[in-house]
Amino acid sequence: MSNKKAKRKKQKDIVKNEEPLLNEMKLKQDTKKNVENRVKQQQENKEKGKTKKFSKKIKTENKKSKKENKRIEIENRDLKNKLKKVEQENKELKEHLLKIEKTLFELTEKINKLEEEKRLAEEKREKFRRKIKLTILQLIIAGVIIFSIVALAKSKINASRTDKLSDELKQYIREIEESNVLETYNDNQEYTIDFEQLRQINPDTKAWLKIESLDIDYPVVQANDNDYYLKYSFDRSRNSDGWVFFDYRNLLDETDKNTIIYAHNRKNGNMFSKLVNILDSSWYDNEENKYFNLYMGDKNYTYEVFSIYQIKVESYYIQTYFSSEETYLNFLNTIKSRSIKDYKVELKEDDKILTLSTCGSNNKYRIVLHAKRI
Repeated sequence: MSNKKAKRKKQKDIVKNEEPLLNEMKLKQDTKKNVENRVKQQQENKEKGKTKKFSKKIKTENKKSKKENKRIEIENRDLKNKLKKVEQENKELKEHLLKIEKTLFELTEKINKLEEEKRLAEEKREKFRRKIKLTILQLIIAGVIIFSIVALAKSKINASRTDKLSDELKQYIREIEESNVLETYNDNQEYTIDFEQLRQINPDTKAWLKIESLDIDYPVVQANDNDYYLKYSFDRSRNSDGWVFFDYRNLLDETDKNTIIYAHNRKNGNMFSKLVNILDSSWYDNEENKYFNLYMGDKNYTYEVFSIYQIKVESYYIQTYFSSEETYLNFLNTIKSRSIKDYKVELKEDDKILTLSTCGSNNKYRIVLHAKRI
């Protein structure tokens, strides 16, 4: 018992002795604990502060985020409104485009219709033009036919009048055996011409040309120009056959070196129509055709052919004036060289020549015969 008490006492003493140490230790422990608590508290406070700051920052960020979200929502709403507006505008644009397409289609239809109408109208105009052209052509053909008929009839009438007049005039030419009037110019004279009677019909009468091989047998006249007797007959009536006439420049005396006679080349056979035969070998190879006669007043001149040819219209071969004998001789040699047949006729500067001229197949050419007086 006592041991136990002693133990207890001893323990109490130990406890009592150790109590300050324990207290100190406790204090230290409390202090350490407090320090730890404070540190922990501080750490907690610090963490809380950080948390608060972070919370505050988060709140701030949240606020900003909310504002941004709100702004985005507003923008999205605006965008949606704009999108709706754009969609509406697109819808209106589509409707407008549809209207335009419809209008274009209608316009295309109208244009096609107008073009078709234009085409039909053009076809009508073309048909009308063709009809007009055909009508004009028919009228022209009819006119040409009528003109040709009239011209042919007139030509026949003129030819008939010319033939009749020519036949009537031949009563004034008589064979020399039937009359002893007038002194002959040479031994070849076969006819006498009553020029007085002929001049009573036409005072322009100057001579009578007779070429049997060419059916030329006409009185020859002379006017104040070379145009009148292209349109008027011997009796001075208007006639497309005209008449046989001297160049108005010829004096018809011994001073003339180149005496020129013209006449039409008529298809009816009158005037100089047979002069074209001189280009045929059957004519120029016949020696009898080399000579012919020209009766002037009381004289009968015989001519010998020395040149025949066809040439384009010119004035060289119908010269009547020559400045010198040399010029004239050059002229004679030139027209002689043109001949399609070499007649081997000698020409001199004192020769007198006679030139017959008429139109060729068209007015671009002239058929020409030159003969010298023998």
